[in-house]
Amino acid sequence: VLIQGELTTGTLVMKSNVRLMIAEGAKLLASTDLDDFREHICQRVTVQDTHMGMNQAPIFAEGCENICLCGPGEIDGRGTQDNFPGGETQHGTPGRPFLIRLVDCQIVHVHDITLRDAACWMENYFNCDNVLLERITVRNQANYNNDGIDIDGCRDVIIRGCDVRSGDD
Repeated sequence: VLIQGELTTGTLVMKSNVRLMIAEGAKLLASTDLDDFREHICQRVTVQDTHMGMNQAPIFAEGCENICLCGPGEIDGRGTQDNFPGGETQHGTPGRPFLIRLVDCQIVHVHDITLRDAACWMENYFNCDNVLLERITVRNQANYNNDGIDIDGCRDVIIRGCDVRSGDD
């Protein structure tokens, strides 16, 4: 799937064997309406689902294989405090979606793309195998709890050539 120009979206649910490419100069913009993001309680229930109220994302995949997100364009979560208010917390952050959440996926490649301004965590990879993240530019300091890259319970992960400026992780 090739995105050209500017496109505003709610949740995109990735499927196996799909490449989402954002063309040069193009922007995939997250909606600023929380109702546009489906809640996804994963089959492998995570602490984000049960205790943190974090189960929404513009880009979501569960149980997929051979998926790719790439540029050279940009994905903008538009996650400013004006769009997604909420105080800083060490516990839940309901009402502030991830930008990318991949759960139980295999053969994941994210490369040559700019990721900007998630409402909460930028990238969350949970229990994924064979993950390659390369030449990603992350700018995530528009709100509280703005993690850059979260790898949790994954195997065979390579992160190289990335430029991450975030509030955490």
